Amino acid sequence: NYTPELTGIVTLSTDMMMVVNRGAEEISIFNRIDGHLLARLDKLASKPWSICHLRGHSNTFAVTLDNGHIQILSIVKTEQSIAITRVRTLDLTRHFTRCTGVKTLSKGDFILVSGFIGGLICWGIVSVTTGDVNEMHTICEGHEWSYVATSPNNAIAYISCLAGLNSPCNGVYAFDISTGSRRFVYRDSELMFPSGICVDNSGFIFVCSYDSSIHQLSESGEKMRVHKDKTLYGLKGIYWEEPSGYLYVSQYNNNMVRRLPPVFSHVNEQGNAAIFFISLEVNICLTKVNSLTDFRKCP
Repeated sequence: NYTPELTGIVTLSTDMMMVVNRGAEEISIFNRIDGHLLARLDKLASKPWSICHLRGHSNTFAVTLDNGHIQILSIVKTEQSIAITRVRTLDLTRHFTRCTGVKTLSKGDFILVSGFIGGLICWGIVSVTTGDVNEMHTICEGHEWSYVATSPNNAIAYISCLAGLNSPCNGVYAFDISTGSRRFVYRDSELMFPSGICVDNSGFIFVCSYDSSIHQLSESGEKMRVHKDKTLYGLKGIYWEEPSGYLYVSQYNNNMVRRLPPVFSHVNEQGNAAIFFISLEVNICLTKVNSLTDFRKCP
C-alpha cells in the first residue's frame, strides 16, 4: 500500500504517457487510449519529482530525485515489449539537497534544474553528459518544491516555487537564462501553493495552483485568466503537448490524470491575447489491479 502522489507527466510521440508516481517511487508508461500499463521502473534510489524529454533524444528522459540526483532513463522498444532502463545517474549533491524541477534546453545536452539547499531554492544549468553545473542562481528562501519551464526560444526560465506553507516568497519567478538576472515575479492571492508549470509554443505560461485552478500568464508575467474547477483539486504536474495543444495535469493525491482539450486564443479589444478552456474531455484514474498499478478510465 502507498499514498498516491502523481507529481509529473510527459506524453510520448505515440499514444503513450509517462507518469511520475512519487508515492510508489516509480516511473510508469501507460497507453493513453485504453489505459493499459506498458512498463514501469520501480526501486528508484530516492523519491522522484518531475520528468522531461531530453531534446534530440526522443526516447531518453531526465527525472529529478529527492536525494539530489538526476536519473537519466531510456525507453527500449521491441515488437513484443517496452521497457524503461537506467542510463546513468548525475550526482548534484554539491549543489542541491533535493532536486525537484527539470526542463530540457535547446543548446546541446543541457537541462535546467531547480531544487533547494541550505534553506534556499536555487536553479542552474546541468550537463547531461558530465553532470557539471554552471553558476548557481538563488530564487528565494524556502525548502519545499519548485517546477521549471522555459520560453519557446529557451531565453527565459520560469520557475514556480512553494517556499513554505505561508511563505511570502511563494510565486512564479522568471530569469534570463544567459545572465541569471530576474525578469519578474508573479504572486496572486488566488495562486495557492504554486506547483507544475509549462509554456506553449506561443509563449503563454500555465501554472497549477493546488487549490483547483490553473493560472494563465503572458510572457511578461501578467495574469490573463484563472481557470477554476473544484474537480481539479491537488494539481501538481502539468504538461503542454505539441502539436495537439492538449494540457495534461496530474492530481497529487487522488491518482488521476486529466486532459484538457486544445485551448483557443484570440485578441481582445486591448490587443492582449486570451485563452479559453473548454470542458475536461478525458479523466484517467490510477487504480490497483491484481497488485499492479494500472490506469482505468473514470466512469
